[in-house]
Amino acid sequence: MSKLVECKSCKKEIANGAKVCPHCGQKNPTVNMLQTFLGFVVVVIVISFFLSDDTVNDKHIYKKDYGDKWAFSVDKATLVCYKDDDIKSPVIVLDGKAFGLTGFADNMHGQKNLNAINQYWLKDEKLGTNKDLGVFTKEALKLCE
Repeated sequence: MSKLVECKSCKKEIANGAKVCPHCGQKNPTVNMLQTFLGFVVVVIVISFFLSDDTVNDKHIYKKDYGDKWAFSVDKATLVCYKDDDIKSPVIVLDGKAFGLTGFADNMHGQKNLNAINQYWLKDEKLGTNKDLGVFTKEALKLCE
């Protein structure tokens, strides 16, 4: 059996949890302002928790600043570091697409295919391999410190 409580508007006894007061028609007659405010605070905290599960820092970088070390077919990029608990995930964003600079980073925040970056990754003609991404990985990881 439901406990009787006082309507916040007309002060008459009503069933706890009633959606409308049968005496005065007040909606949510058992919820006071403090309860409404606390409910709002809880919702904001929960939403902010889910929206901020990663710590993210970024840095814009440009071809002109790297000379021969630049490893991409575009002239600018953004380095990003996601911090998932204690794991740092270095990412580079090229043409609006995120590519992880490690396997974990690519799986969590990139294309989920380490070969996807190949469309932007330049060859080192002297070595016959792709250019070194180490400098970019190190710089992205510094953003998580």
